[in-house]
Amino acid sequence: MRRPWRRRNYFVKRDTQGRVLFIAFVFAVTELVIFALLLGWSQAEKFTVSYEDRGLRVQSAPAALLEQVLGAQWVLIVAGGLLVALVALFLSHRFAGPMYRLEETLRQMIRGNFGETVRLRARDEGKDLAELLNRFNTEMSSAMAEMGEAVEVVRLNLCEALDRTDPAAVRDSVANAERAAHRLGAILNRYRQNTG
Repeated sequence: MRRPWRRRNYFVKRDTQGRVLFIAFVFAVTELVIFALLLGWSQAEKFTVSYEDRGLRVQSAPAALLEQVLGAQWVLIVAGGLLVALVALFLSHRFAGPMYRLEETLRQMIRGNFGETVRLRARDEGKDLAELLNRFNTEMSSAMAEMGEAVEVVRLNLCEALDRTDPAAVRDSVANAERAAHRLGAILNRYRQNTG
């Protein structure tokens, strides 16, 4: 079954992709201007004769070349820069999209939702990081479930201890609560916490 058409979001992370596009455009335009300057420098000892406004014009080859490139070919320079920027846009999706998905997953984790997983496309960058984050989410979800169970056991056993009048039964309930508290402590000790 075909996937329904959906609008593409070309700018996933505007600041990151904007920087990449700007750098690619400036690089392409600079490269073309440098090429023209080098070509002119190679012709430094030569002169060019051109016919303009019913007269002949003699000037040095580099000046004429630079004037022609910047005057008549500026459209090609800008088009080449835009083409490079367009290619950079599509290539930037391979890292900007995964960065966006990783950030969204981390935001969900901060909100306490550890069930979220990162899904990346086949050719996206960052698959190893996404796999580690997904594994962390799974382990954290499991640890949270274990801690919830241990807390519930402690709560139930302490409630039973308060309801019982027989000292042996109270000791059993407190001992069960203590075992559950040790299990909770063991789970918490698996994770180092930043206390400062």
